[in-house]
Amino acid sequence: MKKMYIIIVILAIIFIAMLAYKNMAVGTKNNVNVEEVQKIEEYISKIYMWKEVTNEALPSFEDINQADDLWVWEVVKQNLEEYVVNYDAIQNKAKEIFGESFSKQFPTQGNETIMYDSETGEYYTTGMRIR
Repeated sequence: MKKMYIIIVILAIIFIAMLAYKNMAVGTKNNVNVEEVQKIEEYISKIYMWKEVTNEALPSFEDINQADDLWVWEVVKQNLEEYVVNYDAIQNKAKEIFGESFSKQFPTQGNETIMYDSETGEYYTTGMRIR
């Protein structure tokens, strides 16, 4: 009989500890509201690329400046509102998307999908490049 009481006391202690842990975990949990979820979804839709174009739809990196150039500039191109832009528009769009810590510079001669026209001094966005 004594053993049964000891087992009941031990189980009660475990149960109380589980309840206390649950309340602590729920109390410290950060809640995300609907507006934040919508902002996250909007941002993901801006930076998500086709895997066929950049080899990775959403690459992993610690710092945006370590991300693959092809992926970075394809994301910027995808979010440009116009097909004919100047260098500053490309850089400004990159800062808008990736934040002020973004320090990569778009190649002044252009790349495979954002071509530079030396006569007009403007950049033309072209179709997708599939690897």
